[in-house]
Amino acid sequence: MKRRLPIITVFTLLMAPGLSCLAGGDTTPVAKMGVLDLRKTSLFSKPVPISGEWGFYWDRLLTPDSLPSATPTYIPFPLLWSDVTLNGAKIPSQGYATYTLTILLPSKRPRLGLEVPDAYCSFALYVNGIVQAQNGQPATTEEKAKPFWVTRTVVLPANGSDTLVMVMQVANFWHNRGGPYKEILLGDKDQLILKNTATQPMTSCWPAVCSWEACFFWAYSYSDATTARSSISRYSVSFLATGW
Repeated sequence: MKRRLPIITVFTLLMAPGLSCLAGGDTTPVAKMGVLDLRKTSLFSKPVPISGEWGFYWDRLLTPDSLPSATPTYIPFPLLWSDVTLNGAKIPSQGYATYTLTILLPSKRPRLGLEVPDAYCSFALYVNGIVQAQNGQPATTEEKAKPFWVTRTVVLPANGSDTLVMVMQVANFWHNRGGPYKEILLGDKDQLILKNTATQPMTSCWPAVCSWEACFFWAYSYSDATTARSSISRYSVSFLATGW
Protein backbone atom coordinates (compact mmCIF):
# COMPACT_ATOMS: atom_id res chain seq x y z
CA MET A 1 0.00 0.00 0.00
CA LYS A 2 2.85 2.39 0.84
CA ARG A 3 4.37 1.84 -2.61
CA ARG A 4 1.07 2.51 -4.38
CA LEU A 5 0.15 5.69 -2.54
CA PRO A 6 2.56 8.03 -4.39
CA ILE A 7 1.37 6.73 -7.77
CA ILE A 8 -2.29 7.19 -6.87
CA THR A 9 -1.49 10.71 -5.69
CA VAL A 10 0.25 11.51 -8.98
CA PHE A 11 -2.70 10.07 -10.91
CA THR A 12 -5.14 12.28 -8.98
CA LEU A 13 -3.08 15.40 -9.69
CA LEU A 14 -2.85 14.59 -13.38
CA MET A 15 -6.58 13.95 -13.69
CA ALA A 16 -7.69 17.07 -11.82
CA PRO A 17 -7.32 19.63 -14.69
CA GLY A 18 -9.22 17.44 -17.12
CA LEU A 19 -12.00 16.62 -14.69
CA SER A 20 -12.42 20.24 -13.69
CA CYS A 21 -13.32 21.25 -17.22
CA LEU A 22 -15.94 18.50 -17.36
CA ALA A 23 -17.56 19.46 -14.08
CA GLY A 24 -20.22 22.08 -13.53
CA GLY A 25 -23.32 23.06 -15.42
CA ASP A 26 -23.66 25.39 -18.36
CA THR A 27 -25.25 28.65 -17.25
CA THR A 28 -24.79 30.54 -20.52
CA PRO A 29 -28.04 32.35 -21.47
CA VAL A 30 -29.90 31.26 -24.58
CA ALA A 31 -32.01 33.39 -26.89
CA LYS A 32 -35.76 33.58 -26.31
CA MET A 33 -38.18 34.91 -28.90
CA GLY A 34 -35.33 36.39 -30.92
CA VAL A 35 -33.57 38.18 -28.03
CA LEU A 36 -30.37 37.06 -26.28
CA ASP A 37 -29.77 38.91 -23.00
CA LEU A 38 -26.07 38.90 -22.10
CA ARG A 39 -26.18 41.96 -19.84
CA LYS A 40 -25.23 39.86 -16.80
CA THR A 41 -22.77 37.60 -18.66
CA SER A 42 -19.01 38.16 -18.65
CA LEU A 43 -17.52 38.15 -22.13
CA PHE A 44 -13.96 38.42 -20.81
CA SER A 45 -13.44 34.82 -19.72
CA LYS A 46 -14.50 32.79 -22.75
CA PRO A 47 -16.61 33.08 -25.92
CA VAL A 48 -20.30 32.28 -25.58
CA PRO A 49 -22.54 30.55 -28.15
CA ILE A 50 -25.32 32.73 -29.48
CA SER A 51 -27.89 29.99 -29.74
CA GLY A 52 -31.53 29.57 -28.84
CA GLU A 53 -34.67 30.92 -30.49
CA TRP A 54 -33.89 33.08 -33.53
CA GLY A 55 -36.44 34.80 -35.69
CA PHE A 56 -36.96 32.78 -38.87
CA TYR A 57 -38.36 33.71 -42.28
CA TRP A 58 -38.61 30.76 -44.64
CA ASP A 59 -38.56 31.39 -48.39
CA ARG A 60 -37.50 35.02 -47.87
CA LEU A 61 -34.14 36.75 -48.14
CA LEU A 62 -34.52 39.90 -46.11
CA THR A 63 -32.13 42.79 -45.54
CA PRO A 64 -31.98 44.68 -42.23
CA ASP A 65 -34.02 47.51 -43.80
CA SER A 66 -36.90 45.20 -44.73
CA LEU A 67 -37.33 43.52 -41.33
CA PRO A 68 -39.87 45.93 -39.76
CA SER A 69 -42.52 44.90 -42.29
CA ALA A 70 -42.06 41.15 -41.68
CA THR A 71 -43.34 38.91 -38.85
CA PRO A 72 -41.05 36.00 -37.92
CA THR A 73 -41.60 32.60 -36.46
CA TYR A 74 -39.06 31.40 -33.88
CA ILE A 75 -37.00 28.24 -34.20
CA PRO A 76 -33.87 26.85 -32.51
CA PHE A 77 -30.52 27.95 -33.90
CA PRO A 78 -28.51 26.17 -35.16
CA LEU A 79 -30.79 23.57 -36.72
CA LEU A 80 -30.76 21.86 -40.09
CA TRP A 81 -33.78 22.65 -42.22
CA SER A 82 -34.73 18.98 -42.42
CA ASP A 83 -35.49 19.19 -38.68
CA VAL A 84 -37.65 22.34 -38.94
CA THR A 85 -41.44 22.09 -38.95
CA LEU A 86 -43.58 25.04 -40.06
CA ASN A 87 -47.39 24.94 -40.01
CA GLY A 88 -47.29 21.23 -39.31
CA ALA A 89 -45.05 20.33 -42.26
CA LYS A 90 -41.34 19.74 -42.68
CA ILE A 91 -39.53 22.27 -44.84
CA PRO A 92 -37.20 21.05 -47.61
CA SER A 93 -33.43 21.03 -47.34
CA GLN A 94 -33.08 23.23 -50.40
CA GLY A 95 -34.28 26.81 -50.51
CA TYR A 96 -33.48 30.03 -48.70
CA ALA A 97 -34.31 31.76 -45.44
CA THR A 98 -33.46 34.68 -43.16
CA TYR A 99 -32.61 34.53 -39.45
CA THR A 100 -32.68 37.42 -36.98
CA LEU A 101 -31.41 37.92 -33.44
CA THR A 102 -31.03 40.90 -31.10
CA ILE A 103 -28.22 40.65 -28.53
CA LEU A 104 -28.18 42.83 -25.40
CA LEU A 105 -24.55 43.34 -24.33
CA PRO A 106 -23.05 43.93 -20.88
CA SER A 107 -21.88 47.49 -20.20
CA LYS A 108 -18.34 46.25 -19.49
CA ARG A 109 -16.95 44.09 -22.24
CA PRO A 110 -13.80 43.53 -24.32
CA ARG A 111 -13.46 44.38 -27.99
CA LEU A 112 -15.81 41.83 -29.47
CA GLY A 113 -15.46 39.36 -32.30
CA LEU A 114 -17.45 36.54 -33.83
CA GLU A 115 -16.53 33.03 -34.88
CA VAL A 116 -18.91 32.25 -37.74
CA PRO A 117 -18.79 28.63 -38.95
CA ASP A 118 -19.91 27.38 -42.33
CA ALA A 119 -23.54 26.63 -43.08
CA TYR A 120 -25.19 24.61 -45.84
CA CYS A 121 -24.30 26.11 -48.21
CA SER A 122 -24.02 29.93 -48.40
CA PHE A 123 -24.73 32.82 -46.05
CA ALA A 124 -24.38 36.54 -45.44
CA LEU A 125 -24.34 37.80 -41.84
CA TYR A 126 -25.27 41.41 -41.12
CA VAL A 127 -24.43 42.97 -37.75
CA ASN A 128 -26.08 46.33 -37.09
CA GLY A 129 -26.83 46.74 -40.77
CA ILE A 130 -23.36 45.88 -42.13
CA VAL A 131 -22.23 42.58 -43.68
CA GLN A 132 -19.55 41.25 -41.33
CA ALA A 133 -19.18 37.69 -42.65
CA GLN A 134 -20.13 35.98 -45.89
CA ASN A 135 -19.65 32.57 -47.49
CA GLY A 136 -20.46 32.39 -51.17
CA GLN A 137 -23.56 34.25 -52.31
CA PRO A 138 -27.03 33.55 -50.90
CA ALA A 139 -29.80 34.22 -53.42
CA THR A 140 -33.33 33.17 -54.31
CA THR A 141 -32.28 31.09 -57.34
CA GLU A 142 -29.57 28.54 -57.98
CA GLU A 143 -28.31 30.56 -60.94
CA LYS A 144 -27.53 33.58 -58.75
CA ALA A 145 -26.40 31.76 -55.61
CA LYS A 146 -22.90 30.39 -54.96
CA PRO A 147 -21.87 27.87 -52.27
CA PHE A 148 -18.79 28.15 -50.08
CA TRP A 149 -17.60 26.53 -46.84
CA VAL A 150 -15.19 28.10 -44.37
CA THR A 151 -15.17 29.22 -40.74
CA ARG A 152 -14.60 32.96 -40.40
CA THR A 153 -13.39 34.99 -37.44
CA VAL A 154 -14.42 38.64 -37.63
CA VAL A 155 -13.66 41.62 -35.40
CA LEU A 156 -16.68 43.77 -34.75
CA PRO A 157 -16.42 47.57 -34.95
CA ALA A 158 -15.53 49.37 -31.74
CA ASN A 159 -18.53 51.53 -30.89
CA GLY A 160 -20.65 52.40 -27.91
CA SER A 161 -23.74 50.41 -28.89
CA ASP A 162 -24.98 47.99 -26.24
CA THR A 163 -27.08 46.10 -28.79
CA LEU A 164 -26.20 43.86 -31.72
CA VAL A 165 -28.89 43.28 -34.33
CA MET A 166 -28.01 40.24 -36.42
CA VAL A 167 -29.58 39.30 -39.73
CA MET A 168 -28.38 36.13 -41.45
CA GLN A 169 -29.36 35.12 -44.97
CA VAL A 170 -28.86 31.43 -45.81
CA ALA A 171 -29.40 29.66 -49.12
CA ASN A 172 -28.87 26.08 -50.31
CA PHE A 173 -29.55 24.65 -53.76
CA TRP A 174 -26.84 21.97 -53.90
CA HIS A 175 -26.63 19.78 -50.81
CA ASN A 176 -29.06 17.28 -49.27
CA ARG A 177 -28.58 19.19 -46.03
CA GLY A 178 -29.55 22.82 -45.70
CA GLY A 179 -29.21 25.55 -43.08
CA PRO A 180 -26.92 26.29 -40.13
CA TYR A 181 -25.64 23.37 -38.08
CA LYS A 182 -22.87 24.88 -35.92
CA GLU A 183 -22.99 27.50 -33.16
CA ILE A 184 -21.80 31.05 -33.75
CA LEU A 185 -19.51 32.27 -30.95
CA LEU A 186 -19.32 35.80 -29.52
CA GLY A 187 -16.47 36.94 -27.29
CA ASP A 188 -13.15 38.68 -26.86
CA LYS A 189 -11.70 39.18 -30.34
CA ASP A 190 -8.18 38.21 -29.19
CA GLN A 191 -9.37 34.92 -27.71
CA LEU A 192 -11.23 34.05 -30.90
CA ILE A 193 -8.30 34.94 -33.14
CA LEU A 194 -5.91 32.90 -30.97
CA LYS A 195 -8.33 29.98 -30.91
CA ASN A 196 -8.50 29.82 -34.68
CA THR A 197 -4.83 30.43 -35.41
CA ALA A 198 -3.45 27.86 -32.97
CA THR A 199 -1.56 25.12 -34.78
CA GLN A 200 -2.96 22.40 -32.55
CA PRO A 201 -6.26 23.60 -31.03
CA MET A 202 -7.81 21.59 -28.21
CA THR A 203 -11.33 20.84 -29.43
CA SER A 204 -12.28 18.92 -26.30
CA CYS A 205 -10.91 18.27 -22.84
CA TRP A 206 -12.21 14.68 -22.86
CA PRO A 207 -9.42 13.31 -25.13
CA ALA A 208 -6.94 14.85 -22.69
CA VAL A 209 -8.51 13.01 -19.75
CA CYS A 210 -8.47 9.74 -21.67
CA SER A 211 -4.82 10.25 -22.62
CA TRP A 212 -3.82 10.78 -18.97
CA GLU A 213 -5.70 7.63 -17.98
CA ALA A 214 -4.08 5.58 -20.72
CA CYS A 215 -0.59 6.76 -19.78
CA PHE A 216 -1.11 6.02 -16.09
CA PHE A 217 -2.63 2.57 -16.41
CA TRP A 218 -0.14 1.46 -19.05
CA ALA A 219 2.74 2.46 -16.82
CA TYR A 220 1.19 1.01 -13.66
CA SER A 221 0.08 -2.28 -15.20
CA TYR A 222 3.31 -3.19 -16.95
CA SER A 223 5.97 -1.80 -14.64
CA ASP A 224 6.91 -1.87 -11.00
CA ALA A 225 6.30 1.23 -8.90
CA THR A 226 9.69 2.84 -9.62
CA THR A 227 9.45 2.31 -13.37
CA ALA A 228 5.81 3.50 -13.33
CA ARG A 229 6.74 6.82 -11.80
CA SER A 230 9.44 7.28 -14.41
CA SER A 231 7.04 6.40 -17.26
CA ILE A 232 4.38 8.81 -16.00
CA SER A 233 6.94 11.58 -15.84
CA ARG A 234 8.03 10.97 -19.43
CA TYR A 235 4.45 10.89 -20.71
CA SER A 236 3.56 13.99 -18.69
CA VAL A 237 6.34 16.01 -20.32
CA SER A 238 5.41 14.69 -23.75
CA PHE A 239 1.71 15.52 -23.29
CA LEU A 240 2.33 18.99 -21.89
CA ALA A 241 4.46 19.72 -24.93
CA THR A 242 1.41 19.20 -27.15
CA GLY A 243 -0.32 22.21 -25.64
CA TRP A 244 -2.31 20.97 -22.59
